Amino acid sequence: MAVPEWEQQAKTTLLRIDELDQELLDQSFLAALNHVRTKRGRTAVSYSDKLDSTASTYARQMSILNFFGHVHPHSESLRTPLDRIKKQWPEVQYTGKNLAEFTPYLITTMRAQYFVKKGSDGSITWLDQRKRPLELHTYWSFAEFITDQWMGSRGHRENLLSPNFEFMGMGFDPNRRCFPDEIPTIYIVQNFGLP
Repeated sequence: MAVPEWEQQAKTTLLRIDELDQELLDQSFLAALNHVRTKRGRTAVSYSDKLDSTASTYARQMSILNFFGHVHPHSESLRTPLDRIKKQWPEVQYTGKNLAEFTPYLITTMRAQYFVKKGSDGSITWLDQRKRPLELHTYWSFAEFITDQWMGSRGHRENLLSPNFEFMGMGFDPNRRCFPDEIPTIYIVQNFGLP
């Protein structure tokens, strides 16, 4: 069976934080989610534009307003995930959400030690402990890595495998509060719903 063009692209394109391809990330995360679901006898979920819109807006708000969490500290009407999803999709019956913030670089923990090398042109290169440049994830490997991290956490895993969800939407936004020599991260919001 031929590999879809988007999948081939996701497996070979490096995840550059300054030029995120939202659609390719969406497709990669949907594939990673459905892989873990079907592997465990669950039905695959479909993509929802409404959940995507809500997730994208929330990721952007976390980045711009400098917070991270399931509860929105700056909006009473959009405080909970259910509040935010119901605004876009009033008839939704059941919802869930996973959050993550992680770097596009191939490191296994944000506590990893890394070094900064500044170029004469002002560019920054992040180096590992052996002073080698950090490598970037591909879109595919990033989706698999984050999904695997969520599978290692009970609450996140329950959302990923819940039989109560038929739809999923994703949102991504670069962390705008990074200092120039701080390793960049991406806010990741995964919404689930059942009409």
